[in-house]
Parts: sequence; C-alpha cells; structure tokens
Amino acid sequence: MGDDNSGPGAFPALPCERRSSRGLIMDRAALEALKDEVRRRRAKIAEYRARKGRLGEENTKVSLISPLLRALGWDVEDQNQVEHEYRHTPQDCPVDYALMLRGRPQVFVEAKALEESLEDRRWTNQMLTYATSAGVGWCVLTNGDEYRIYNAHARAPLEQKRLASVQVSEDATHDALVNILQLLSKEATLNQLLDEYWEASSVDRQVRDILRELLAGPDRSLARLVRKRSQGLSAGQVRLPFQRLRPSLEFAEQVVIPERSSAEKPKRRARRRGRLRGQVPGLPTQTALEVPLLRWLVGHGGEVSIREVGQQLEQDLANEFNVPETLRRITREGRSETVWSNRIRWTRMRLVHKGEIDGSRRGIWSVTEKGRLRVTAAREQSS
Repeated sequence: MGDDNSGPGAFPALPCERRSSRGLIMDRAALEALKDEVRRRRAKIAEYRARKGRLGEENTKVSLISPLLRALGWDVEDQNQVEHEYRHTPQDCPVDYALMLRGRPQVFVEAKALEESLEDRRWTNQMLTYATSAGVGWCVLTNGDEYRIYNAHARAPLEQKRLASVQVSEDATHDALVNILQLLSKEATLNQLLDEYWEASSVDRQVRDILRELLAGPDRSLARLVRKRSQGLSAGQVRLPFQRLRPSLEFAEQVVIPERSSAEKPKRRARRRGRLRGQVPGLPTQTALEVPLLRWLVGHGGEVSIREVGQQLEQDLANEFNVPETLRRITREGRSETVWSNRIRWTRMRLVHKGEIDGSRRGIWSVTEKGRLRVTAAREQSS
C-alpha cells in the first residue's frame, strides 16, 4: 500500500479526524462503525477461505462489498445513491456499482469473486476505458478483500493511475486501511477528496524523485551547501559519503492536516473578500460539468465564441447546479479569474483531450461528432 508502483507516489493517508466543509469526513460514530464493519468483513473473508470453496461474484457483492459500501455512508438500496448494473449507454456492458450524486455517477466499483486475483490487466483496462467514456473520474476494482482505487482521467500508464491498494484481510494495517477507505465514503465524494489526495500524492512523488536525484549525484549545489556547513571538509571528502549513501525517502504513513474547524473564521473572512485558496466545496467537479457543458453548446448551435457568450454559459451552468452568486465570485489568491470560470475552462480542456470538443481554433468552443453522440446517449439514459 502506497509503494512506488501503486499510484503517483507514496499515498498521504487520511487522518481519521480530518474535517471537510461539512464537519468530519465521517463522524466519530460512523468511523467506529466502519472499523467494526471492516473487522466483520475480515472475519467473513477468513471463514470463506477456510472452506476452500468458490464464493462467486454475486455472493462476494452481497456478503463483502455491499456491507462495506453501506458502512461508508452509501444507501445501497437507493438507486439515487447506488445504481447496480449501471450502463452509460444501452449497448455498454454494465458496471457492478455506480456511486451517484445529483443523478450522476461519481465512482464506478467493479466487483470480482473473492477467489479471483485482480492482476488481470484486461479487467482494469476495460473498467478505466468505460469510466472515461462515461465521464467518471474514479474507479475501484475489488474482489471483496483487495480494493484498488484508480484515477480514470490521469494521463499516465496503467499502474501510475492507481492511487492506492488496500486489503481488508490484513489486520496489521487496519487503521491505514480505514483511512483510505474513507476516501470512498459519500461525504468524501461530496467534497472531492479523492481529487485532493491524488494531487497531494503527485506532489509527494515529484518532491521525492527530486530529492533522490539530488542525493544520488550528488548535485553540485547540494554538495557545496554541505561543504559550506561542514567543519572544513574538502570537496573530495564531501563527495565520498554521497557515494556510500543509500537514502530511503518514504513519507510518513499519516500526514497531519489541520482540522478545518480551527480555520473556519479565516476561511469565512477569505470568502467575504472573494478570495480563497484550495478547494471550494459546493462547486460541481469537472467530471460533473462535462455533459452539461456539451449539452449547452449543442443547444446553442454546437459552436460559440466564448468571448461573446462566456458569461451566459457560466450563468446557465450555475443555475443548473444551483451554484450561488457568492461561490461564483470566489477567486484564487492573487488571481482575477474566478474559480467557477476556471473550472469551466478546464472542463473544456478535458473534453478537448477526449475529442468531444474541437480545440483547433482559439476562442471558439465547437462540439465534435463524438461530443454530440455523448449528449444523445446521456439524454437517452435519463429518459
């Protein structure tokens, strides 16, 4: 879990009492209930494996996966929260679970039988391809014991798309397991914390790789700094220890993040000034904006000059997602562009990369045939 091959870097585990804008990600009672549920599923896994029989996929979902999703705050009996056998278009193969918010899938969960290994790359590739076509950013591949979390939109090789991998049956990593599973909770999904921790782990990897490179050289500027701070060592004497050095650069299992309750007043002041750093809870994600943006463009002839209609686009999308004026006015520290405008612009870039918007002409937002097909499929699905 959190090794070099399990995502963009050593994963910064989530402190149990890390707060979202709506309070604790999972309140203490829910968190203890999740821990208890993990222990019960662990016991069930041991029981099933002791029988040495075949559990099968359906029984794995009923006995192991659904109870854990329920403990994470998802009502697995409510289709508005969890849609079973979800199809993006009628022709698609179904995905086992789609975790839903505001009528749109946010996370896909693909289930395999407990006795199956998750090493078959075909399963992962199929799941990620399907998620990308459906505009879903996050996927989980699980056999009820191991849970692999993937960023479907990451522009990286397959293994580097993996954010984390945890196993319920590993009692020694119980707390770390629960911390990571919390990122799949309904509350964490509402607050887009998977995106936040993907970014954090990407930064960790970059910093770690730079440090390893500096230490392996050694980098001349680093060697000069060491020599300057030493007690009269020569350049040759400084180089020799670097040749013997075998640095182990691993990040702490648990990254301490201040609880937001202590920063609520500064945050409110920042909002009154119309400036805020970091995430802005309450704004829809880029993934959630994709189809509405395409639909808006199709409804306005399929091609617009963003300079002429940009404000109308922002207003119409804000109305669709019930984004209040106070959130629409928020800007990043030191920038004039609003977060809302920036998010719509980056959503357009994602659609360009997917081939659903033509990005060849500056200032012109034009829907491609692929984008029109996606709008049609979304309309058919909702009807």
